[in-house]
Amino acid sequence: MEEELLKLKKAIDESRNIAVLGGAGFSTESGIPDFRSPDGIYTKYRHLSPEAILSAEMLRDKPDVFYDFYLNAMLVGDAMPNIAHKYIAKLEQTAGKHVTVITQNIDGLHQKAGSRNVIELHGSANEYYCVGCGETYGISVMNQSEFTGEPPLPRCIKCGAMIRPDVVMYHEMLDSSRLEKAVKAMREANLVIVGGTSLEVYPANSLLGYSEKAVIFTINRQVVDTGRFAGKNELVFIQGSLGDVFGALSAME
Repeated sequence: MEEELLKLKKAIDESRNIAVLGGAGFSTESGIPDFRSPDGIYTKYRHLSPEAILSAEMLRDKPDVFYDFYLNAMLVGDAMPNIAHKYIAKLEQTAGKHVTVITQNIDGLHQKAGSRNVIELHGSANEYYCVGCGETYGISVMNQSEFTGEPPLPRCIKCGAMIRPDVVMYHEMLDSSRLEKAVKAMREANLVIVGGTSLEVYPANSLLGYSEKAVIFTINRQVVDTGRFAGKNELVFIQGSLGDVFGALSAME
C-alpha cells in the first residue's frame, strides 16, 4: 500500500482542483454503523426491511413506523469528525486547494470538520421541514418530548402538520441542482478521491463517468471495480480503512 499512498500524496500536492466522492466509510470511522456491512443497520433490522421503512410510501402512510426506525437507527447523536473528515477539510483550509466534497452520507460530519463546499446528495439528518406549510427546523425538533398528536409525531408549531427529515427517501428523486453541481465538480477536477463506498448506489456511482480529466484514487476496505464507471482515466486502488490511509497521509506532512 505504501507505493499507492506515495502516489496519492504526490497527486494531492500537485492538484489544485479536487473532488471527493464519499460513502458510508467516512461515517463508520466515527462510530456510525453503515447499512450494508456485516454489522450494518440492515443486519440489525433485517426483519423490518429498511428499504421499505425508509421509503416515501412508509413516511406518508405509516409515519409512526417510519419514525420508530428513524429515531433508533438513523440519528448519529454525538458522533464527531474523524481523521478522514479533518484531512479533507484541511486541504481546503490550509493547503489552498479547491475541494468539493460529494457525500452520500446525511450526518453533516464533513461540515463539522470544516469543509465548506459540501454537496449532500441524499440530504441532511440535521435539517427538517413541515410537509404542510414548509416551515424549516433544526435537529432539535427530533427531541422525543416534542412529539405530539395521534400517533405522536414531530409537529409544526405553525400549522400542526407533520415534520419530516430533509432526506431523500427510497422512491424519491435526488435534488437535480445537487446532481448538477456534483457533475460540474467531477468535470472540473484533476484529482478525484473516492472513499468508503462500494459504488453500488445509483446515481452516485455514475458520477465517475463525468471525471473526464481526473486521476481517480479509490480507498475502500473491500475491492471496488471503479473501472465499471470511469472511462479512460488513470485509476489507482488503495485497499484499507479511510482512517489508516488519511492517518498515513497526515504523517507524511
